Amino acid sequence: MELAELQDAEVGDGTTSVVIVAAELLKRANDLVRNKIHPTSIISGRALHQFVFQLLVTLEAVCLGTFS
Repeated sequence: MELAELQDAEVGDGTTSVVIVAAELLKRANDLVRNKIHPTSIISGRALHQFVFQLLVTLEAVCLGTFS
């Protein structure tokens, strides 16, 4: 809930954005688990870091209108 409120304060649409990002994180984490990567490794490991970085790059591109 705090994340949604923070997002709402920044861009005016908190809950929807946070739910979409959270759903995508869960989807990607599930893909990693299906590939036999232990949840502990996902949480603390490089796979999650790489995914979050790519997600931020994509979100920035969408916000700037340069996503293709």
